[in-house]
Amino acid sequence: MQTVFTLPSMIRMIDRGTFKTCRLEEWKNIPGDEFFIYLFPSADLCNFANGDGDFIEIEDYAADYSKIYLSNGRTIPADKDMVVYYR
Repeated sequence: MQTVFTLPSMIRMIDRGTFKTCRLEEWKNIPGDEFFIYLFPSADLCNFANGDGDFIEIEDYAADYSKIYLSNGRTIPADKDMVVYYR
């Protein structure tokens, strides 16, 4: 899954409990079904111009927390303290 959200809409979804947050190293102890990363601002020029960020599902992460593998095929650098979203 990949979609776009403005920063205020992400804050509202967290406040309402739609999504919860944890650090990447806490993932293994969280009973969530889906985990996501929010990249703000969006790398897409149109979404960037609209003030949106990319909300992308995480497929997996490296054992040393140095990388996150995303559902759109990208791999991004990470660390154990990176905030991820889940539901």
